[in-house]
Amino acid sequence: MNADQGHASTGAPAGSPDAGDSGAEAVLRLLGLARRAGKLEVGFSAVERMAARYPDTVVLVARNMGAAQRHRVENWQVRRVVTLPVTSEDLGRAMGRKVVAVTGLRDAGFAKGIAKLGL
Repeated sequence: MNADQGHASTGAPAGSPDAGDSGAEAVLRLLGLARRAGKLEVGFSAVERMAARYPDTVVLVARNMGAAQRHRVENWQVRRVVTLPVTSEDLGRAMGRKVVAVTGLRDAGFAKGIAKLGL
């Protein structure tokens, strides 16, 4: 398993003021597309089940995810854990929920899209 610190397209650390909205917006657009395509699981329990079943899962977490949840996620046997340049509130709004701290992705094309964004 590999835990990566997310970066916006500007190259600034995910939590920094210079991270820029365009990188966050691009991530949210890509995740919205993946969700509409049925390639994205949303929420801790759903992603945990996905990770247990498919070790090629890429887990995407909000930058403000709690330490206890983050620790649990980092112990899952998955291909990669990526910290997104968005908060759980931003991710939740994009997913049609109040708050979402974790999503899971199994599609190689969408995973490459995330990587192209510098994450």
